Amino acid sequence: MKARRISKALVSTVLCLILILGSVMPVFAAAPAKEDVEYEGNGRVEVEFKSDVVWKKPVVTVKDSSGKTYKATIVKRDNDDITFVIKGYKAGKKYNF
Repeated sequence: MKARRISKALVSTVLCLILILGSVMPVFAAAPAKEDVEYEGNGRVEVEFKSDVVWKKPVVTVKDSSGKTYKATIVKRDNDDITFVIKGYKAGKKYNF
């Protein structure tokens, strides 16, 4: 039950990440539409997009609810998804990406 709550919190924060990434893109670029966000465990998150994405030096930043920042490492990306791992991930915390 606790894992499900953590998973839901991570999914909602990943959605925030996607909105933030979309807002920092140039005006002429539309934010990619999400197809699926999945928390894979141990701080690993995958975001899949509905269509292909053109990457130009993507960066993922993570903050917890107290404002502490965490480094996130992108471990996989291709034309329609990105997977990253939160360094120092702790269960039970809420993260914003």
